[in-house]
Amino acid sequence: MIATIDYATKKFHEYNVQMFGGELPLPAIFASKARTYLGRYECDVRHKLFGRTERYNHRIRINTVQDFPEEEIDDIIIHEMIHYFISFKGLHDTSAHGRIFRSMMADINARFGRNISISKRRTKQMIEEDTRVRRHYICVMTLADGRTLFTPVTEQSVRTLWQQLPKAWEAKSAKWLTTCDPFFNSYRRMSCGRRLPARYRAYPADPQKLANALADAVELIL
Repeated sequence: MIATIDYATKKFHEYNVQMFGGELPLPAIFASKARTYLGRYECDVRHKLFGRTERYNHRIRINTVQDFPEEEIDDIIIHEMIHYFISFKGLHDTSAHGRIFRSMMADINARFGRNISISKRRTKQMIEEDTRVRRHYICVMTLADGRTLFTPVTEQSVRTLWQQLPKAWEAKSAKWLTTCDPFFNSYRRMSCGRRLPARYRAYPADPQKLANALADAVELIL
């Protein structure tokens, strides 16, 4: 099963009532293509007077790259909900997966027959087995020192980043291409709106592997 935002939202409501007393407001839920995690809780922190802090803009990211059994996806969602509960309640744990987190996790596992764990990172095998057909937009750059870098971007961001991305890396040459090769499925795509990003991402590449992945690519022309 591939997780979706609709599925994660439905399960959030279900487990919020069942396990968290219905106390958690629905956060922003995002689909993630990250290579190294399957779920992540995030929030913004505002520092106030007298050393107080306020946590807001709560959000949960659920990885939608790998196919998992439904039970495992649900455990990932509940894992992130525990993080959210601790943050939303302003509780101070000993670490990211400290005493409070472990206590809540053990209680939920025992009471509801779950199998939530501290960490479940994507393995190399998971990444290599992602063969879904997706359209990719890639900027391939050659730097002055001979290195080859590439950056996948969203379709909506190609025009904005067309000149800015190679400039940011001081590229000697750059080429934009589109392809459906699954080699690029596991790489995070840059996205920007009207504003340019504060940081430009690029991945180093073995020239031969990259050439193989782009063998059937079509060059883009603005």
